[in-house]
Amino acid sequence: MLTVDEGRAAVRLARRALAHYMETKEALAPEGMQPVFSQKRGVFVTLHEDGDLRGCIGYPRPVLPLGRAIVDSA
Repeated sequence: MLTVDEGRAAVRLARRALAHYMETKEALAPEGMQPVFSQKRGVFVTLHEDGDLRGCIGYPRPVLPLGRAIVDSA
């Protein structure tokens, strides 16, 4: 379980990763993150548009470091 601050950082990372990919077509490298983001964790990223669910994807098992899994899923 993430702390509130770690959760906020996770959301910011997902948003940055998506914006970065849309601009550059390259994956963002998650750097300078809290230590939890280098631990292997499961993750899901959901996208909403105007309150409607537009997509959900992720890794249910801890196969990647959390930061990389967030970037990849976003």
